[in-house]
Amino acid sequence: ALAAPLATAAAITTAAAIATDGASNLKALAGPPPSSSSSSSPLSGAATALAIAAEAGGASPATVAVLLTGGGSVLLFAGVALCCFLSGGKGGGKGGEAKAAGSKAAGLTQAERQEEREEVKVLWANPPPQVLKKAEVPGYSAEREKLSLRGHLIKGGVQPYLDTPFDLDVTLGVKQQARKLLPLLRQALQKAGEAGGLPPVHLQTVCSGTDAPAIALSIASKALAAEGVHLQVRHEMSCEKEPFKQAYIARNFPGVPVFSDVVELAERAAAGKGQAGAAMATTSFGGERAIPDAAPGELKVLIAGTSCKDFSARKRATGVKLDIEDGGTSGETFLATVDYLFAAEHDLLLLENVITAPWAKMAGFITGRARLVDVFSSIQSSAKSQGAKKVDSTKAGVIGETLLELEDGGRLVVSQVFPQHGLRLGAALRATFTKKGGEVSIDAATLAPLKLKRGGTVELVKLCGALGLSQDDKSATLVFEMPVQYHATFMAVDTKKYGLPQTRSRKYLLAWKAGTYGGLDEATVAASWKKLVQSLETTLDHPVEAFLLPDSSDRIRRFRDVLRSPIAQRLAAEQWGGDLYTTNRNANTRYFLGFRNCIHMLPERDHTNKSVNDAAELGANMDINARPLTRWGPQAPPKLLSPYWMQDVCGFWSQHSLDHAEIKAIKNAEAGVDLLHHNALVDLSQNPHLCDTVNKPGITGCLTPGGQMYHFKRGREISGFEKLLLSGIPADQLLLGGESEVQLSDLAGNAMSLPVVSACILSAFCIAPHAAAAAATAAKDEVGESSAEEAEAAPPHPPSAAPEPAAAPSGAEHKRFSFGPFVGLAGRAQCCSVLCTCESSGDVSQHGILRCSCCQATLCGMCAAHVQLESHTMLPLHPEGGRFGADAAAGDGDGATPEEFEGSLRRAMPDALQLEEPLAGSGIGTELFRLLRVDRDRDAVRIKYVSHGGGGAA
Repeated sequence: ALAAPLATAAAITTAAAIATDGASNLKALAGPPPSSSSSSSPLSGAATALAIAAEAGGASPATVAVLLTGGGSVLLFAGVALCCFLSGGKGGGKGGEAKAAGSKAAGLTQAERQEEREEVKVLWANPPPQVLKKAEVPGYSAEREKLSLRGHLIKGGVQPYLDTPFDLDVTLGVKQQARKLLPLLRQALQKAGEAGGLPPVHLQTVCSGTDAPAIALSIASKALAAEGVHLQVRHEMSCEKEPFKQAYIARNFPGVPVFSDVVELAERAAAGKGQAGAAMATTSFGGERAIPDAAPGELKVLIAGTSCKDFSARKRATGVKLDIEDGGTSGETFLATVDYLFAAEHDLLLLENVITAPWAKMAGFITGRARLVDVFSSIQSSAKSQGAKKVDSTKAGVIGETLLELEDGGRLVVSQVFPQHGLRLGAALRATFTKKGGEVSIDAATLAPLKLKRGGTVELVKLCGALGLSQDDKSATLVFEMPVQYHATFMAVDTKKYGLPQTRSRKYLLAWKAGTYGGLDEATVAASWKKLVQSLETTLDHPVEAFLLPDSSDRIRRFRDVLRSPIAQRLAAEQWGGDLYTTNRNANTRYFLGFRNCIHMLPERDHTNKSVNDAAELGANMDINARPLTRWGPQAPPKLLSPYWMQDVCGFWSQHSLDHAEIKAIKNAEAGVDLLHHNALVDLSQNPHLCDTVNKPGITGCLTPGGQMYHFKRGREISGFEKLLLSGIPADQLLLGGESEVQLSDLAGNAMSLPVVSACILSAFCIAPHAAAAAATAAKDEVGESSAEEAEAAPPHPPSAAPEPAAAPSGAEHKRFSFGPFVGLAGRAQCCSVLCTCESSGDVSQHGILRCSCCQATLCGMCAAHVQLESHTMLPLHPEGGRFGADAAAGDGDGATPEEFEGSLRRAMPDALQLEEPLAGSGIGTELFRLLRVDRDRDAVRIKYVSHGGGGAA
């Protein structure tokens, strides 16, 4: 009853129970009541009223609740006033009124209570004049308030944070990109009515999963608005087939139609083109809705992240990688996206996919220009799969050649396509091009040597020979007629070059309709876009650890609780049955034995297997029974070498994952790297020879939907929520519903990295002014001139002006703070800290704590049964009196338990700290440091203060 009105009226993000001794604590902190002239005291209004009420004897929780709702809002923790957000109100600082409220609270009739509730409603709806405005509240900061709220990224209300995993804004990279491109974007917006200008953006997304493009443009628009530049983006449509992703989009982008199938969307849009009224398509809810179209004058943008499963390197490794026309999911979604592009005639297309996709052929599908070297290139599988994929054209129904048919009017049309040639079915050949001969039109004279009649067909290889085109000529190109003329270019990008610690290599293709950038030629547009995208690369300032939730987080706790459930334990027990190397003789065991250099244990036919030998070349020299890390085996749970690993997580692993951890640990040990003491990450879901032996320090490998990225030092896998953060998705600002851990990982694994897609689309908006500035610079350089105007047009770096020091709250008394008095609490802090991995989720073990006298590692008696202790000398940590000593038995509330100790620390610590002098060159210390939280950690209780800078960084 107390938390709801406070959170709604004052935007307070935390509500806690009020202890019975709360009023006396408030009395001590609030100090003497302020005079009528000192209304700006840091603890005015409700806090002072509470102190007066305590003095008057009204120290019951009921009295406190009445005063809180009637006299202002105070954020409480165990009865301690940490800060006032609003002050004044009915008991707002006048001692007499507060005393009256305190004495009256205990004896209200039901009618009087109802009258008071109505009065409170009126008070919050129409606050009296003495209630301070937000900007007048002591210590108020608009940036800090913005950071304390969460809600819909585009529209809607705000809600308190549910999880604060770290003190880092994952969207900071997008904001910095917007500021860096600010002059170019301003110029483009000023020329909105001209070719190459930037009118309001009509955004449509296809197969984008998290709808990262919409999130990125929303964040960039808000960052630009703060600088006085208004980029209008209307997210008008999304298309997604997965039901849980449809639900995610519907929650986070209310009002945006979500269509269920891009293939149907393309067919309906093509069928309705030129017809009266808008074409209709099926939505994710089963009904039909008109396909949105851009208003006159808007820039129509389509961003797609089509399926990558058939193009990926993992498919290459198995030798079953498919091409565009092979009928796989990747080819089908790509072709449908291109069909929809032509039907809706978008101005811009941004396409994302894995780096191993057939990009040249994909660009040819869009532009109608297909180079012969790309058309006749076979799909290269990895060396581990013995070379190129072969198509058996003798099978029934398999197309073995590409045919072109002569139609009326002399048009030569593609009537049949060999799956690997990547030509658009039904496209008419318009011309050919070579660097030597230029463009040559296809007409009756050109086709005369073929002696084709109407309806006759010619095979593509024979046609190229007749036209004098050689497959060895890299410039030889077939030029087809297209429904709409587009130009395209593509480039490779890597997420870790844009501020996120993830190696995620992808390619992005930009296609633009002819005339979108005015008279700029194709080469100029392509060069400007690539240069702009590269100019937005930034340093990697934060390692993976900065993006991980604390082990005490509710999300990690819930995940571990699921693993401890009876059903999960039964499933875990099934993993222990049999032995990976005796009951399974499949490709996995071949690769594992190869990596262990145990090829002699494989059948003779596998001794020459290239993949097995490659694994052996990369692997370690170890016996099949060498399992020092986990000692996994049949019919028993693993026994871990590290006391810091989460046993509930490792106990659920398959033998595949357990042995992967083993062989990677030994391989690293050969190189002098101890994984138990390094921030190393390994994807245990992959075969050992398919992922890096050790990732670069602080950087994770590519996060895939089914990936099992294990953090050796943390002793657990990276959660789906954390994977979203590592992709730059502000998961703590999204409305996540009942998505499972698997579904969150799927969202993250298929997501476009937020700063990467932001860089690509914002750069596309700036091409015209950037090209103009580059041309002007080149012209000036020829005559040795320079201009200040061109410096503004080039992508600038944001100014590094130091922020102004934060103004201290008026009336606040500055005191030098020393941690000296807290030294005596070290023993109590150690008892209340996390002393076993099982306690990291918030529990306190009921078993005795053991500590190694050599390495000081601690764990409880129950967990000790699952850890290898041969190399430790374990002794009881609290041999007499128990963990909390006599205080716990006596019921001493002053820190006898972790919860009570945390409360006593919060009461003793100041709410805000400020450095006497900012740290030189960093700007740190110009803002107040606010008390954020008290965390239980290994052998320590950490008190964390945080200061938010002007850019949102912490």
